[in-house]
Amino acid sequence: MKDYDKEPLILKSYNKMLNRGIVYVYMIFAVLILFFICIKNLELKGRLIFITLIFISLLLLYLSTKIKDKERIVFKNRCIEFYEGDTFKRSLNLEIMKYYIKRPYFKQGFLKINFKNIIFILALFIILLALNFHIAIYILLLIFILGALHKFIIFKSFKSDFFTFFPVVLLAEPLKEVKNNFSDKSIKTINTAIKTLNAINSINSFINSDYSGGSSGYVHRKNVEIKCYFVFIDSFKTYNELKFYLLSRCSIDIEKIDKTFL
Repeated sequence: MKDYDKEPLILKSYNKMLNRGIVYVYMIFAVLILFFICIKNLELKGRLIFITLIFISLLLLYLSTKIKDKERIVFKNRCIEFYEGDTFKRSLNLEIMKYYIKRPYFKQGFLKINFKNIIFILALFIILLALNFHIAIYILLLIFILGALHKFIIFKSFKSDFFTFFPVVLLAEPLKEVKNNFSDKSIKTINTAIKTLNAINSINSFINSDYSGGSSGYVHRKNVEIKCYFVFIDSFKTYNELKFYLLSRCSIDIEKIDKTFL
């Protein structure tokens, strides 16, 4: 049996790339929905504008796959480790991973079946049906088609002869990391502006509702990034290496991992 502590399997992590790409998928989705809602009232010029926006979104989606990120996943005998550059981010125990592993159609794949989500899904479905039954079906189909398009563009950008509708293997629940959207220089600039605005008492409600003070005394907006919870299969080589690892270390056949559309 191969000793993965001495010779670990190291794969690229595509977390940032997929997060960037999904933004442009949403852009395409929004533009297409607006296009089909407004198509009857659009003149040729308006239709050309929508087509141009779709083309730009597709181009941005393609370009987002070309940015190289220094993220990697290291597979060892008893754990899987995630790194960003040389910075260690997370370690997953293989015994725990067995309870989470699956292959979703959509990257996150962790739609919790709880009361709030059930209400949200039912409300969304009822609203769509109220608008138009055909529109509701069209939107559902469009979601899955854009999911497939996203995958297709990724694999084409890799120039890979490998393609699957289920390229993501979920290993755990996402790691949630709070990050600041602004650099230190930007925070200082914002802080200076806020001090000026405070002098005329026009910023207080804005600060209380949208911003929070950091430990340095500056003001910054925070966001939560989810990461370190999946591996993306980008080629036959990756597929075979991951398959051998899961079989030898976890007795899991990658071809028999549950596939899910949620």
